[in-house]
Amino acid sequence: MGYRCLPLLTLLFVVALVTAQKETRFHRYMQRVKGSQGAWQIVRATFWGGTSAEVFSDVAFLPDGRLVVAGNGWGPNLPSVTPTFVIGNDQWREAPIYRDIKRKTLDDAHPSRAGFLLWLTPDASCPLRLVRFGWGSAVIGWLHVSVDGTLYVSGRCAPNFIQWLSANRVPIVQIPPPDGAPKTEPTSFLYLARFSQEGQLDTVLVTTQQASADEKRVGREMCLRCFGIAQKEAILLAYRRLYRWQGNQVTEIGKVPDGVLLGLDVKRRLAFVGGDRNTHTGREPWRQPFLYAINIDNGQVVWRLWGWDPKEVGSDRYRLVSDSSVRLLTVTPEGDLVVVGWSDGGNSVFTREPTNLDKPVKYGFIDSLWGAKVGSFAWLMRLNSETKQFQSGTIWCAFLATQDRPNSVGVDGLALIKEQVAITGGSAWGLITTPDAWVKLDPATDYIGGSYVAIFSPDFRDLLFCSPLPGLRGPIRCAAFDNRLVVVGHSFGEDPKTPIKDALQPSIGGEADGYLLLAKMQTLRESKE
Repeated sequence: MGYRCLPLLTLLFVVALVTAQKETRFHRYMQRVKGSQGAWQIVRATFWGGTSAEVFSDVAFLPDGRLVVAGNGWGPNLPSVTPTFVIGNDQWREAPIYRDIKRKTLDDAHPSRAGFLLWLTPDASCPLRLVRFGWGSAVIGWLHVSVDGTLYVSGRCAPNFIQWLSANRVPIVQIPPPDGAPKTEPTSFLYLARFSQEGQLDTVLVTTQQASADEKRVGREMCLRCFGIAQKEAILLAYRRLYRWQGNQVTEIGKVPDGVLLGLDVKRRLAFVGGDRNTHTGREPWRQPFLYAINIDNGQVVWRLWGWDPKEVGSDRYRLVSDSSVRLLTVTPEGDLVVVGWSDGGNSVFTREPTNLDKPVKYGFIDSLWGAKVGSFAWLMRLNSETKQFQSGTIWCAFLATQDRPNSVGVDGLALIKEQVAITGGSAWGLITTPDAWVKLDPATDYIGGSYVAIFSPDFRDLLFCSPLPGLRGPIRCAAFDNRLVVVGHSFGEDPKTPIKDALQPSIGGEADGYLLLAKMQTLRESKE
């Protein structure tokens, strides 16, 4: 009898072995996450656009909870909003809107493209006002709302925009190149416009386009990033120098080695500048990450992280030569730093303490990139602002189901909401989603990836929520206010799984439309009702 059972036992063993071999990290993480029992619910999800193409590129909350969405349109029209204000002359002319029509890649260099700002009620149920730049005059790549409600908007502009401002007596502040005038007359400029929270244009700061050489390295359109510190007072970075813009006066604070302005700690009077630079280890090229803290009163570098000697990093002792970069940063109410890093592999200096190359750090939810090939991976870190030591974090990546190796994920947006950490971006196949995701996808038939929103616990040990957002194109930005989270991007309306709820515009109006999703974190009792 025992011998007769051997074939059956062998078969069961083989089946069990094959099953075990098929269960990869993708399956284990999908089984491990519990979500938030439906705490995150969509309040509204909508398209917004006219007959051509529009994208939402940034979003922020005003102090009273109203929404301001920044975007760009290809013209010649936008949806009707009352009131609408136009800043600049319309110089629209017809041209192809696609840079790559097969991939539906919109042409960012379109001659008629223009930026706009859309005000919405706190629940996004009604447009309140629209401010648009003249077609072909200026685009938007950056939006920031100061604590007092002042809006700062930045991007590229044409000479006709500056001429219009001058003709209409709008105060203009110019920052000339510190190293002298350019050899040729500039044909494109960067502007930084200051608006009241009701949309009145106050003052515009102008530089040449060369003032923002590092923005493209971190994946944002050329712009002048700034952060407000008081009423009509902000810190900005241009020409690798920090400036204070107060009223109609601009004063230089000090030089910055390189990088982009990522954030401010107003209480500690610090500006944070980060990014990466091209170096060489002696064996191979290496993108070296760095983060500076600069005193906004005297321009002195207070401390710097991760900027080790490339030859030491590439030595046999370490070999931490994955290209790496510091991409996003925000400051918690306690003063800690939440940092988003990027690398193209697992041998990154982000595996070590920012100030000690010999001390490994331990990540939480996803703790390793073993088996990774060259890709794009995120490192979410919480650093103590006083000691600069790593407190907690997680690696963020997707996982291929059949090959059991990490797959690429990008992070475009970062926000803090009720101590939790929200991120948005795009993922290759194998995004880890929670059971309460707004969109349920089947790994056997659906593409488990694309645009997403994810929310982590403060210590990054738990993935509290993650949902794919099918049909959205990036960059995917986000902002938070109280218990609300807003996500923006754009869509061509090709995926029926794109979340739509109580929409201002339930379907695409043209080629591409801006997309907005407003979500609310409910209490456990509310989520069960």
